[in-house]
Amino acid sequence: MGQVEKIIFLKNKTVPEDHYETIFESNGFQTHFVPIITHEHLPDEVRGRLSDANYMKRLNCLVVTSQRTVECLYEDVLPSLPAEARKSLLNTPVFVVGRATQEFMERCGFTDVRGGSETGNGVLLAELMLNMIQKGDISSSGTFLLLVGEIRRDIIKKRLESAELEVEEIITYRTSPLHDISERFERVFTDNSWVVLFSPQGTNELLPLLRQGAAKIAAIGPTTAQYLLDNATPPILTSPKPEPSSLYNAIKDYLAASPMGN
Repeated sequence: MGQVEKIIFLKNKTVPEDHYETIFESNGFQTHFVPIITHEHLPDEVRGRLSDANYMKRLNCLVVTSQRTVECLYEDVLPSLPAEARKSLLNTPVFVVGRATQEFMERCGFTDVRGGSETGNGVLLAELMLNMIQKGDISSSGTFLLLVGEIRRDIIKKRLESAELEVEEIITYRTSPLHDISERFERVFTDNSWVVLFSPQGTNELLPLLRQGAAKIAAIGPTTAQYLLDNATPPILTSPKPEPSSLYNAIKDYLAASPMGN
């Protein structure tokens, strides 16, 4: 790259470390974060389930698709569990979407985290689980507990239920749009900035700005890419996996193949 590339992530910055910031800044990008939604943890129901010794005996595994759920478990559930319940939970198999979620679960103390980098979306995770059941690597009995956000797709739930598995779904967080998104975005946006969308939620008011500005738009996955196409704001590229290294490599390859990196 012959110039410093600016990249704007339309998301909350992950703490204590955001791996998108780490990989892009270490490779010469100037990074900015524009949060577009806020998250509220809803720990009461899942805390009640995981505190119940009889329920834990029936629990087959957890299914986690979002780092927001991990935050809810780490901040609001694990600290309040009795010692035995906490130990039992941390030894429960957990199936996750994406490497970042896998690493977060492991940092929280979960000892049997599966999926991760090889399961970048819900379809792949469901297929992994069903393949493991078919091979006898995990049991088909007991409760498969899906921990989800208030807004979610039902791909995993429907796929597991179609295999006649016992599935329970508990909402662990809700999201709502933040105010002044356009103003905050315009403060950091300049022509030819990269803009990365992680979800359709909360981005409606930014679409006109993206269409009229000289933005290089990247989508984190196919659902977000399709949303952009449906709204006449086609992305330049879609990350093959919803992971920092995958997004970085896609952008690096694009810049390498583009005249003057533009």
